[in-house]
Amino acid sequence: LALQARVSPGFSPRGKPPFPVEVAYEDESIAVVLKPAGVCTHPPADGENRRRAGASHGNSMRSAIHYALQPPPAGTPGALYRPHICHRLDRPTSGLLLCAKTRHALLGVSSAFRDRVVHKQYRAVVCGIVEGDEGEVDSPIMRRESRTRWRVLRRGRSLRLGGGHLTELALFP
Repeated sequence: LALQARVSPGFSPRGKPPFPVEVAYEDESIAVVLKPAGVCTHPPADGENRRRAGASHGNSMRSAIHYALQPPPAGTPGALYRPHICHRLDRPTSGLLLCAKTRHALLGVSSAFRDRVVHKQYRAVVCGIVEGDEGEVDSPIMRRESRTRWRVLRRGRSLRLGGGHLTELALFP
């Protein structure tokens, strides 16, 4: 009995990509891609939720990234069969996604997210006036403890929204 290791990746999608994916960074092990708002990161498992999430015809980042990324060079130890998205962003959220192309990268990035070594930052535009210049929201999300720090980046006027005021925030979960 011999231990086998994949040394040739299988990034060979068929057909046309569901939508174009912008690649912000790519090397032999990892890639960073831009997820547009309105697209699922991972499609739901069942058909009904898949249709509701807009992923019934492969319209998810998981199905689109292997069209945009280059496979690791032939002979790369631990090359994955297809790129693996290491975390998720909610459907309405746009932002950067880290994708692993090798087993070593997948384990490293996954443990960095698990151990909270990765520092995330979100941007949000809030309708209305936010009191203060910074603060913290300490409130459970879906019954899980959650704490997010925030800081005002910019305040502005709006002719249509927020009673005439908009506030741009930086959020640090």
